[in-house]
Amino acid sequence: MQEKSVDFKGIMERASEVLGRKESYYIAIALIFVIGAVQIYSSYALAITADTYRSDEVWYVSSARNILNEVFKTNVSYNYQGYRVYTVFTYDYSTLIKIKELVTERNGIIVKDIYTKTNAIAIGVKDVSVLEEIQQLRGVKKIISGFPYPDAANIDAYLNFEHPPLAKYITGLSMKICGDSPICWRMPSIISSGLTIVLVGLVSIKLFGPLGGVLSALIGLLDPLSTNMGSVAMLDIYLALFTALGLLFLSKKKYLLASVAFSLAFNVKYSALFLLIGLYIYLRFKDKSILRNLYIIAIPFLLVTSLIYLPFILNFGIERVLSELKGALIWHTTSRPPGPATSNPIDWVLGFNSFYLSVQPEILARGYPWIYVPAFAGMLLLLPSFSGVYRYKINDVLKATALLGILFFAEYFFVMMLGNRTLYSFYFVNFSPIGYIMFVKFLDLLFINQQQLDESLSMYKQWFTLLLKGETSWIPIPKELKLIIPASFFERKYRKTTLMLIVLLISSLFMHLTTTASFRLYTDSFYILHEAPINEPGRIMGMQGLLIILLKKIGASENLLVLLDIFFGYLLINELLILARKATSEKNKKLVLAIYPFLLSILFYTGYDGSTISLFFFVLSINLILEGREGMGYLTLGLSSGNPMIFLVNSLIAIIAELKYTAIYFATIASLFLSIPLLLRVPFYNYINDISLFYVAQKTATYYSFFGVESVFLLGTAITLLLAWYIINKYQVAGLLDRIGIILLVFVSLYPNMLPQWSVFLIVLSIMLSKRFLGRVMIIDLLNALFIVTWFSNSYLMQALFKYTSSTPLQAYSLPTLIYLFRAAVALTILLSLLDKAKIGVRDAS
Repeated sequence: MQEKSVDFKGIMERASEVLGRKESYYIAIALIFVIGAVQIYSSYALAITADTYRSDEVWYVSSARNILNEVFKTNVSYNYQGYRVYTVFTYDYSTLIKIKELVTERNGIIVKDIYTKTNAIAIGVKDVSVLEEIQQLRGVKKIISGFPYPDAANIDAYLNFEHPPLAKYITGLSMKICGDSPICWRMPSIISSGLTIVLVGLVSIKLFGPLGGVLSALIGLLDPLSTNMGSVAMLDIYLALFTALGLLFLSKKKYLLASVAFSLAFNVKYSALFLLIGLYIYLRFKDKSILRNLYIIAIPFLLVTSLIYLPFILNFGIERVLSELKGALIWHTTSRPPGPATSNPIDWVLGFNSFYLSVQPEILARGYPWIYVPAFAGMLLLLPSFSGVYRYKINDVLKATALLGILFFAEYFFVMMLGNRTLYSFYFVNFSPIGYIMFVKFLDLLFINQQQLDESLSMYKQWFTLLLKGETSWIPIPKELKLIIPASFFERKYRKTTLMLIVLLISSLFMHLTTTASFRLYTDSFYILHEAPINEPGRIMGMQGLLIILLKKIGASENLLVLLDIFFGYLLINELLILARKATSEKNKKLVLAIYPFLLSILFYTGYDGSTISLFFFVLSINLILEGREGMGYLTLGLSSGNPMIFLVNSLIAIIAELKYTAIYFATIASLFLSIPLLLRVPFYNYINDISLFYVAQKTATYYSFFGVESVFLLGTAITLLLAWYIINKYQVAGLLDRIGIILLVFVSLYPNMLPQWSVFLIVLSIMLSKRFLGRVMIIDLLNALFIVTWFSNSYLMQALFKYTSSTPLQAYSLPTLIYLFRAAVALTILLSLLDKAKIGVRDAS
């Protein structure tokens, strides 16, 4: 099937029969520059409506002024009614009174004296000699020339280290040349807004022809997002400018210059990282050389970033800069305090929950949905063009633009996953250059190249069908990703399962997101050592505790700990599949792996308190033992003992399964047990009494339900040990997997503790059991999952289902006791069924 020859370019070629081909391009370029000029005027007209700080200008303008003073050792000036203005910061309020009296006596004026969050006063003087007298006052901290500072704590020292300095350099240069006034702050943004539209128009001419170029520029002019963001001295409009500049260089195949443009964007805000990643992926599709493409990305990036940060390094030192970068990483992955309307990337497309730049007049960081919904659709419709079987040729730059758009959304969803749920709609202006191009492409698909539209929809249908069948060979996977994707992903019979497991791990993260945005899937937040490790008795054991303590020591945020937990959950996938293969080959069972994704407790529990770390080492230890590497296996089993219950189960396995290697297990436990108090820097005696394994003994009589069932850990462990030992010897259970299965079943049956950690054992248990028991395990797991997801919920529905009171979980009378009783009954039926089968085998042998 041939692609239709009629497109925007073809339409313009018909018009050029009258005007001439060159003339049509010249006219289009002229119109684009006119549109850019109109955009500059529109942003300017909006900018002059405010003669003071607007929105987040309080932070970025102030930091630009401070950078000029502290880094470049220069200042700016602002004149008010013939007076030169200075802001004086003091250590105490009484000094402000003296300054006010002194300025009044010397015929100066008070420009601003209402500061509630800092000790400051803005003064206007004609005789600068009065500043020397003010400086001599004991309580004076700092005198800064320029527009009066906003009322904010520590604003005189704020350098906005959360973001790179390039945009503040640009704002400061404008203030130095033009003056420290609102219109001078905003002039670079105003110009950037117009230049962005011009650059988008020039790129679109290359992609769609003259008519398409003019149309994309016109769409940019009509979009209020660009106009509004161009009227304020904030950072994001520069991202849009450098994004458009990089796309222009891409269209001219100037890849090094495109890398420079995207590196400049990165030095405005770290969120521009998606541009560099997208450029690398684009180059990898064109050129298979990894080193050559890394050179194109890395060299400009390192040079640009080094040059931009050089003034900071020379002024503050490399250690301070690196420390601030670490703080910025934590800041970007942490939610802000309550404040302006937060939103998510889908809100930005639909125009919901927009950020107010100004209330009077009302100025919102919001684009028109009639622009961005089609643009979003056009971006997704171009995704099939990356497939090798796509029948129509798509311009490489157009494909790269769609790729950058997809990565833009992926990046912000990833930031949400890391823990920052306070995103704002003004971030979306960085997508606007991509959006204007994608809007034109959507019209092209809808009205002209409809066969391409049909092909894209057909490809999506094929992909969906293949995914349902577990076929993944059509997904292009670069060598770089193969280093971190489990090998089982590439095996045909495990692809479906692996895909579903990966989706579950990602879904687990979203289940725990908390946000004030328009959608949220779960009302809880992650629980992963919210307090210092020393305040979490019984949870800082094994490698799980060691990793968490080390990360806490270096200042890692809760969100990074959650990410670590998710990463280990991802590694767990591969170990589970390896164990499944071993269980299948050794026992010749018909193992239904597709049933595993329905184990809901791991969906709710992944990323919760670090137990996936312990579970990973637990399954790894079993695999190592089955491979004949018993010593390493028992050492790993020791590493997996991450909380009291896992420790007790592991101890039973170590004692019962292979006595000759038990010493390795307990030696590992001892070494970890000794190292943790050293890391915590607490006396060993206190550690033993407060936060060690002895915590378990101290809590031997803990009530978990209104039935009054006591969980006596030590007594329960002794009974489980004796019962499991008796069963294994009586029924001559020889296989390691069989022994572990018996231990887990006895443990699940005897312990009335309903903490979510039980899902840890159920996952492994489901793989060890034959097909006929999986339904029962699913029922147990469903009950566990319901208990986990309602643990901290006080909604009326959850109280009706599970809670009799709205007090804390351990104090609430609730139905988990019934869940335990049912779970124990199901576990006993499985155990008795296995024992009955083993009994027959023993009789036959005799």
